[in-house]
Amino acid sequence: EASNLLITDKVFTVTVPNGTEKVYLVGSFPNKNWDIANPHELTATANPNEFSGTFACDDALEYKYFCEKDWEFSEAVYGEGSNPPAARGNRTT
Repeated sequence: EASNLLITDKVFTVTVPNGTEKVYLVGSFPNKNWDIANPHELTATANPNEFSGTFACDDALEYKYFCEKDWEFSEAVYGEGSNPPAARGNRTT
């Protein structure tokens, strides 16, 4: 299938606050689409507060990092009538 040619391994690296013990990654990954129950787990690197992992995905990937499997988040939204962006309410996923 031609669309499979767009799926390659990509490296994801993030710097996190002191004391962070785990970092997970969820998103629109093939065969793991926003899988909160079984997310990709990043590994601590030799650099302080840095975690990294390599996962197969395409260029149109949408994703989020998080440090707990039960997590809350806030988002700011552009283009919905507010400038500066308005924060949405926190939610648990």
